[in-house]
Amino acid sequence: MQPELEFSRTLKVDSVSSSGRDWSVTAKPEECQALAERFSLPALHSLTAKGQVWRLADGSVRLEGVLTANLDQICVVTLEPFTSTITAEVEGFFSPHASDPVEGELVFGPDDECADPIINGRIEIGEVIAEDLSLALDPFPRREGAVFTPQNQPLDAEDTVPEKVNPFAALKVLQKK
Repeated sequence: MQPELEFSRTLKVDSVSSSGRDWSVTAKPEECQALAERFSLPALHSLTAKGQVWRLADGSVRLEGVLTANLDQICVVTLEPFTSTITAEVEGFFSPHASDPVEGELVFGPDDECADPIINGRIEIGEVIAEDLSLALDPFPRREGAVFTPQNQPLDAEDTVPEKVNPFAALKVLQKK
């Protein structure tokens, strides 16, 4: 049994040839909301992706494309939400030799180390897009122009530079005794 995915888009492997085909997907509003919750974002306004997919001689499938997401993030400096647009590459590799992770332990063939499984003749491109979006998110998002100013220190640091302490001053006191 497959876990419930927030953004599921399957593609039949039989519809993919060695010469390839174009694909494009757009997330529905409820899918955007679910992905925003998954990635702890204030909002995911839109998510689209497009690219090409083709089948290789050994039956594996290669997917490449570009995603674009319009979303809100929390600025690490001001702690206020801001809107940004993320564009990132989408890459996926699916193999009939990789096992289904839900059924048990993952088993890979010699060329399948990075492969997702082909399950019932289908590949899941929605989850690949979601994973690539999560990797493209800045872990420390900063609104353009936001500058950190410490609240407990004066702005003019030159006026408050402490005098340098000689590390040997304590030894000098002992020398006099």
